[in-house]
Amino acid sequence: MAHTPGPWNVSSGQDDAIITTDDGSGASIAVVYGAHAWRKEWQANARLIASAPDLLATLKALRPLFETGAAEEYAAEIEAAEAAIAKAEPH
Repeated sequence: MAHTPGPWNVSSGQDDAIITTDDGSGASIAVVYGAHAWRKEWQANARLIASAPDLLATLKALRPLFETGAAEEYAAEIEAAEAAIAKAEPH
């Protein structure tokens, strides 16, 4: 794994949100800045970033289901999930 293991947390300040590890070290992953007028948007962006390890783990856990009989019925969704995994992992 090339990224910092999750889960990650978000703490919001007045004009920023800090994404940190949940391993007790408090290491920062990213900082999202924004003007107060766009506070809801940058807080939502920070939550999305913080959910990335969980989303990736969930997609990877679903991979065995991609091989079932439902694969043809959900081909577009499976392709999108594989693309998201590929985007998140080094090539």
